Amino acid sequence: MGDIPPDVVERIKRGRMERRRLKEAYTELFAEVTTLIFRHDPMGLRAAGCPEDEYEPEVGTILPRLHEACGPDDVETIIRQEFGRWFGSPGGPTGDNPLSYPPLAQAVWELWVHWSGRRP
Repeated sequence: MGDIPPDVVERIKRGRMERRRLKEAYTELFAEVTTLIFRHDPMGLRAAGCPEDEYEPEVGTILPRLHEACGPDDVETIIRQEFGRWFGSPGGPTGDNPLSYPPLAQAVWELWVHWSGRRP
């Protein structure tokens, strides 16, 4: 990977391996959450013409945290934190569409409840 520091290259490789593992272990859930995020498009990637899998890195860090959630508000916090980590600031990304988060979080929560067998 050229002039990229070795520790960064290693972190990228680990992230790809973890994402691959999650996609294999939770194929349907991973695909459905990816589709939901792409549909709600909080960062405008779909609007910019990016492919649907563009949000997969974020899904790869959101999914492992869903077990922490007790409801849609927690899911929204997780999504905001992960998008903030990937796109900008710790409390949430800059340049995002804040109106997309509540309905996205509700949809992800409903999917998670259905998939995990949790009671709301």
